[in-house]
Amino acid sequence: MFSTEAVQGVDAIISLDGFEHFDDPGAVLQTMHDLLKPGGTVYASFGPTWYHPLGGHLFSVFPWAHLIFSEKALLRWRSDLRSDGATRFGEVLLNRQRH
Repeated sequence: MFSTEAVQGVDAIISLDGFEHFDDPGAVLQTMHDLLKPGGTVYASFGPTWYHPLGGHLFSVFPWAHLIFSEKALLRWRSDLRSDGATRFGEVLLNRQRH
């Protein structure tokens, strides 16, 4: 869960494999910075990027699927597993920046 508000500055923010899902990672990083106390730290790890064999996460039925099949085909396959009605990658909740 990502929050954009804090009662007071925080010592640390941890982001595990999140940045590849943000529409505007620079803005998210700025928000994280703004939430920190002076001297606070952001710890970020990055999961497989889009061009990694497993970069499509749930969209990949096998390695590299997200580079072989169209967005429409992958979301059609995904609709068998999820019922959120997404018709584009950007409509998938995980891929939207939440404030």
